[in-house]
Order: sequence, then structure tokens, then C-alpha cells
Amino acid sequence: MTSLGLQVGKSNTLVRALPPRGWMGRILAVLAKYTGRITVKFDRKVVAGAIGVDVQKVTLTIVGKVLRNGVYVDFEGSDTIRVINPTFPKMSKYKQ
Repeated sequence: MTSLGLQVGKSNTLVRALPPRGWMGRILAVLAKYTGRITVKFDRKVVAGAIGVDVQKVTLTIVGKVLRNGVYVDFEGSDTIRVINPTFPKMSKYKQ
């Protein structure tokens, strides 16, 4: 993989993916090689800042390039998510 980013909504801003680290990163790289699926992580604070405060739903799009049979291929995938406001978390029914 040469480049990977997350586009939030219709903005042109790309949030860069975090590089894989440690033994888990190596395991994920091997799994990606054999399954064709990748696991990508992003800095939560940067993504939250890009989404904004007063948003209930947002479309997130992952864009990037991968090396496939010696040729770099562009790819893209998106999903619309519901944003949960972290300032009002649900209270546990077990807390007093």
C-alpha cells in the first residue's frame, strides 16, 4: 500500500492513516496478503475534529492505492455512520 486516507463528508481534507506498528501490524500485513482485506487505523481525535460537533450522520470514504500484480490500483470505499455525541454518554444502570 502506498497511500491511504480518510475523507470526511464532502470535504477535500484527507486524514492520513496511522502506520501499522509492532507485532499486530505484522500479523495484519500477512492476513492482508492472503485474504485481500486490510485493517486501517486513524487518529481518533483528528477524525473527530474533521467530523465536527453538530453532526448526526456523516459519510466516511477511504481512498488509497495498492500494488496489485505489479500495478498500482486506486481504490475507494465509503459508508455513512451515525455520530454519537461523547459529551452525553449513556449512564450505566448499575452506577449509583
